[in-house]
Amino acid sequence: MPRSSQRYLGAVVAALAVFLLSSAAAEAVQPKQWTQQSESDFKEGKVEDLVISSRGDVKLASATEDLEALPDEMTVVNAMKKVDGKLYVAGGPEAKILVRGEDGFETAAELNGEQVFAMAEWKGQLLVGISADNGSRLAVLEDDELKELIAMPGDVRYIWALIVDGDRVFAATGTEGKVYEVRPDDDPPEVDDDNDNNNDNNNDNNNGNDNGNDHDNNNRNNDGNDNEEAEQEAEALDPRFTVILDVEQKNVLSLGRDGNGRIYAGTDTDGIVYRTHRADDGEWKSFALFDAAEAEIGALLVLDDGTVYVGTADAEQARPGMLAQPRDDRDGRPVPDEPLDEPGPAPDDPDPDPADETEVAPAPPAEVPDDVDAPDAPAMPDEPGDGEIVPAPDQGPGNGEDDALPVPEAEAESPRQQLHRQNTELQKRLDRAARDRVNVQQQGEPIEDAEAPVSDESFEAEPADEPIEIEPPEGDVQDAPMGEPADEPPMDDDFDAPATDDDDRPLDEAAPPGEADPEAVPTPEQRDALREEIRARLERARETGAIEAAPGPPDRPVADRPDRDRPQPSPAAARTRPSGQGNAIYEISPDGFVKEIFRESVMILAIVQDGRSLLVGTGNEGQLFRITPGEQEYTTLAELESKQIPALELLEDEDGEHVLLGAANPGALVRLDPAPAPDGTYTSKVFDAEQISLWGTFKLGGELPEGTQIQVKARSGNISDPEKGNWTEWTEPVTLTRDPDKDPYAMREVRFSKDQLPPARFFQYRLVLRSDDGEAPLVNATEMNYVMPNLAPHLKSVKAEYEGRGGRGRGGSGDPEPIDRLRIQWEAEDPNDDKLIYKVEYRATGSERWLTLAEDITDSNHTWDTRRIPDGRYLIRVTASDAPDNPPGMEKTARRQSEPVLVDNTAPEIAEPEVEVDGRAADLRFEVTDNLSGVQAVHFVVNEDDNWRLALPEDMIYDSTTETIAVTIPDLPRGHNVITLRATDRQGNTRYRAVNVHVPD
Repeated sequence: MPRSSQRYLGAVVAALAVFLLSSAAAEAVQPKQWTQQSESDFKEGKVEDLVISSRGDVKLASATEDLEALPDEMTVVNAMKKVDGKLYVAGGPEAKILVRGEDGFETAAELNGEQVFAMAEWKGQLLVGISADNGSRLAVLEDDELKELIAMPGDVRYIWALIVDGDRVFAATGTEGKVYEVRPDDDPPEVDDDNDNNNDNNNDNNNGNDNGNDHDNNNRNNDGNDNEEAEQEAEALDPRFTVILDVEQKNVLSLGRDGNGRIYAGTDTDGIVYRTHRADDGEWKSFALFDAAEAEIGALLVLDDGTVYVGTADAEQARPGMLAQPRDDRDGRPVPDEPLDEPGPAPDDPDPDPADETEVAPAPPAEVPDDVDAPDAPAMPDEPGDGEIVPAPDQGPGNGEDDALPVPEAEAESPRQQLHRQNTELQKRLDRAARDRVNVQQQGEPIEDAEAPVSDESFEAEPADEPIEIEPPEGDVQDAPMGEPADEPPMDDDFDAPATDDDDRPLDEAAPPGEADPEAVPTPEQRDALREEIRARLERARETGAIEAAPGPPDRPVADRPDRDRPQPSPAAARTRPSGQGNAIYEISPDGFVKEIFRESVMILAIVQDGRSLLVGTGNEGQLFRITPGEQEYTTLAELESKQIPALELLEDEDGEHVLLGAANPGALVRLDPAPAPDGTYTSKVFDAEQISLWGTFKLGGELPEGTQIQVKARSGNISDPEKGNWTEWTEPVTLTRDPDKDPYAMREVRFSKDQLPPARFFQYRLVLRSDDGEAPLVNATEMNYVMPNLAPHLKSVKAEYEGRGGRGRGGSGDPEPIDRLRIQWEAEDPNDDKLIYKVEYRATGSERWLTLAEDITDSNHTWDTRRIPDGRYLIRVTASDAPDNPPGMEKTARRQSEPVLVDNTAPEIAEPEVEVDGRAADLRFEVTDNLSGVQAVHFVVNEDDNWRLALPEDMIYDSTTETIAVTIPDLPRGHNVITLRATDRQGNTRYRAVNVHVPD
């Protein structure tokens, strides 16, 4: 520290020492406090192994540990499952299943052109849902080899979620929006050998037939009709599959099951939650339980009693940065009626929904009159026949050969599909590009020397009108039983158009004759290019918050879908979409009531139950939240380097229970223990007292379970940044422990030694929280008391001005009024915020004695009647004192005096006028004198007239204490006249003088 600073600090400390000599006096000085008790207060500090909840609780974070590194090529963790003591991890983009061994992760299985998004346990083995364009399937991992358990029906491209119930498997699938009940152990359907023989004979006949046209026609008929009909018929007849839910949305992304065996499903596109159960007649009945404002249900958690937690994952609502600002209120703590880990019994009646949850038939298409423009929401036509082109709702069929349907725009994919498509469909595209000997197409760029294949997924019907955007309601989105359509303005719906590609084969299907060699495989260079492209897209997604959709194979159009009844939610056209309002977690009670318990600018990707809390994995900033619904509290537990947390798994091993986080971009596995970290540190912001201050008692509120402790340290300095100036060292820690004899809710007090924490301007504290055997302390309030030595008040200004000054001595009727009330005003402040009282004094400029005008006043102004003192110039002095807030002898004062003020209560003198009469005119000449304020004006009237007229001095300007007036008064009446003169000075004092003037007859 420079010597000048040392000398200054020494002087300050010496001055403070005098102040500190009297403890009684020090106690009388009013202290100030810095308090912290809300999330926004504590967020200004720094935490290490601690978290700050939305209710302002500072507590130990859960202990985390990065598991063994995943292979570099696994950038996404899609699913995790522990089976028979082994942990399995499925990820991509080059699909692999890893198993954790003693030496880290090993590859258990690799898939080519396929992906794994869901895993479960099946009879002690790992059950894997394998998604593929050319046939999805369920497989088990047996002897380090994937063995097919059962092939899914042909319309299943994605298996998003699995639930195993005894010998049954429930599978959420896409892109036909179905939930299957699968019984792999049942007998497969019998194969009709006679039909096979007949087919063989027909083939032989065709081979021997010389009529080539008949042969071609047979092939075309088989390809166009028989294959698909046979596929649908086989699906309908296969006793191992039952479609328990069939919805309009393209994908069922998430599944859950309650204690009564009811299945819950969340979809993309419209963000709808369905519930389905098996009725007494054995048929499955479905019901649209909830229609979220967001476009995708990213996660479901269903408790045994039927409580459902719904997490939405609309990518458009997941923007960088937090949606909610730190809370700055302390509005009490709700008391949960029922802990989350002790749910009530499941309802006895499994069918509480309206109309016994009878399956609702699809709503009929809207009829649009010919003379009415397109409706707000396009109506779906009746199921068209095979190959029939469905016109857009705002377009009729063409009347001429050149008439064509408008080209629909790209159909929106769910964010989860976009994420996985980057990791799967681009790989297939690369494989096909290698076979076709073309370069990999970059997003939005044409393929060189070849035309890029176009799928019908890249189109979407143009809406008839602009959709109506409605701001979402504040607070809970819904707070009433669900099941009836909401009465809301309609919005435009999309519809599926049939494929228009000439080449609509799956991307991994071999090219037809005449094209590239179907056996060709991508080169290592092409695979490297693919990986670089994926990484680039993911980086762009991190920066923009939007994921680029990769082109992919076409979905089956609506015209090709078989007839089927679907449960109908509230009309999608009547949905209210949020605008930049983030995603939410909704709690649906067993009675169907909905309330919003969390909303943030993230995608909700995974939810698991952890005691009374929910653990929530999100994207696109890799945040893990803990939400306690009963206490209306949430906490950010972790912010990973990875951008998404799509998988959470509750595991138990020899070390106890813990949570495993599967992350994406980059891929990682992070272990989160339920026990708190052994210790954590909170360092407060730097507090500024604005003056050198004496530090008082530090107080701390919170919880201290038996065995835990909180250590408190502090330091002070005179430079705002502790790292840039010499502050004191941290004080020796003061350890707080539980005292059973004290009120657990009382603030605990810490007093610092003045030697360790000397007076200074800036202050900072540090807390170290330590846990014990799973118990952890908590801090929810702090208070630091400090007091500045009594400093003198500051008088900023003293001004004295006469009220009503100016405008005196005018002509016309009426007489001037003297100005004799002086307005005294001042500005004062006290650095200690002490209450001030004032004393006002005055003295003549030639005197040394101050006379009291007023004292013990609290206002900052005073009015003085100057008629009570002699004429002359005076000084006015104001004294401010902080005596009301300080003990005798400790008060401080400040004084300030005004500029000299003139007091003039004497009227001007009018000398005897010289009068000369000429005919009917009279000339008057005289002097007017005012030695103090000066002559303001001279007026005259004739013969008691009340209309005073101005007389000018000879030099034509009133600017002196003596003025010579010369005035000619014409047209006087003959005979005797009285001319009255009036002289006024600048203070409004007035003198009158009458003059007799005789005009001869």
